[in-house]
Amino acid sequence: MILKLDFHNEIKAKFDKVIALPDQKKCYEQVGLQMTNHFLKGYNCTTIAYGESRSGKTFSMFGDQSLLEYPVLP
Repeated sequence: MILKLDFHNEIKAKFDKVIALPDQKKCYEQVGLQMTNHFLKGYNCTTIAYGESRSGKTFSMFGDQSLLEYPVLP
């Protein structure tokens, strides 16, 4: 992706995955669960979730925390 700031400046960015209009469970399975597993194996991980308040970003990243004895804090 190339973001043009003005006529002379631009920013180039590479994305591993962009998910348009997913359901939350699918997004968690494709991104959140995989990143959590990589993190637990010792890899550095960064995931950015952008969206409106209460749109499900935390659920998409961490899954259903009500099932956990010790929930993950975002």
